[in-house]
Amino acid sequence: MAFEHIQQQALAWLKQRPSNLYFVFDAARNKQWLHALRWEDVSLPVSLYSGAAAITLADFAPYMLDLKAATAAQQNIIQQAWGDSFGIFVESHGNLAATRLELKKSLIGRLEGRSTYFRFYDPRAWARFMDTANLGQMMAFFRNSIVQVHSETDGGYTLTTVEKSRTLGVLPDFKITHRNLQ
Repeated sequence: MAFEHIQQQALAWLKQRPSNLYFVFDAARNKQWLHALRWEDVSLPVSLYSGAAAITLADFAPYMLDLKAATAAQQNIIQQAWGDSFGIFVESHGNLAATRLELKKSLIGRLEGRSTYFRFYDPRAWARFMDTANLGQMMAFFRNSIVQVHSETDGGYTLTTVEKSRTLGVLPDFKITHRNLQ
């Protein structure tokens, strides 16, 4: 099966999701894709950075794009990026502005007692986080409106989903599923 078919299959599955779906991506991975996504001014990518950092780090910042409002050209770029660790897909009950604010809170993390950037929008970093995070860390990321995160694994041949669900108890439960796209 050609990898292009896998890319099409992944994007088609993601577009069928019932909640708001945002593509959160790393501009530093491919500046050409960032500029191409910006070229379509119907639905512009929005930086997770704000203030001076949004300007000075514009070519290296994490961005998010409303996938359901994305143009066909933007969706084509996202499809081509599948398998290249360009970004993750965040499913949320919140609108773009509310989800952006929640995601901004996860940009800085603590590691060995000091503040550091958390590149959760990089599927490789997200996979490491999923494998090692404790319940408190997962709850801190999946705040109020974020319900699922979808990412590529195995070079794009697998779609991995982390889902937050409420159980009868007070604390949420997190379920990880892997969909083989081959």
